[in-house]
Amino acid sequence: MNKIQFLKENPEIASQVTISLSGQDLLSFIETLEKQIQKPQPNKNELSSPEERLITIEEAAEIFGVTRVTLWQWGKKGIVNPVKIGHIVRYKISDIKNVLSSLRPQYSTRTPQKIQP
Repeated sequence: MNKIQFLKENPEIASQVTISLSGQDLLSFIETLEKQIQKPQPNKNELSSPEERLITIEEAAEIFGVTRVTLWQWGKKGIVNPVKIGHIVRYKISDIKNVLSSLRPQYSTRTPQKIQP
């Protein structure tokens, strides 16, 4: 276990530790941090599989062949679980596929649309 990991796991000890650095070590540390900050951060949506892609309410409603209100009601009943990011609501493709596979015909009056990754 390295020293930094040890201090992270023992914050009560970390508050009592004093670190002394030379000017050159400090500059080297700053340079390392700057390089880390400047590295392009991968887009989370690009990294995730198509199954975990988030879609809008409108897209989910079209896939199910229902209205936005029905989706909201299904969310309240726990049939489909929306992902809330602040005030924005999205749905995971994988959740929609799971619901579609177990969906009983009486929940939808329209023909469900095909999911496109």
